[in-house]
Amino acid sequence: MLPLLHLSPGHVERVNSVKLLGINLYLDFLWKSHVAAIMSKATQRIYFLKPLRCAGVPQAQLLYFYTGVIGPFAFLGPCLFPKVM
Repeated sequence: MLPLLHLSPGHVERVNSVKLLGINLYLDFLWKSHVAAIMSKATQRIYFLKPLRCAGVPQAQLLYFYTGVIGPFAFLGPCLFPKVM
């Protein structure tokens, strides 16, 4: 465990996790928590495809929704850290 960092007039708060460039970093440096957060967000966003499809939205527009709303955040981590993931 790292010692506390002291700055005048106080100290820097120690936290268990931080979100940096869309990547969730935790004390243990494992990817489980980050992957769980991404999967949860993806599940919520993919759910919107079903009501859109049931409403009769054309497949081309569903693809636009996927590539514009779901794709960017799902593929951000592998683009930033390709050797780690």
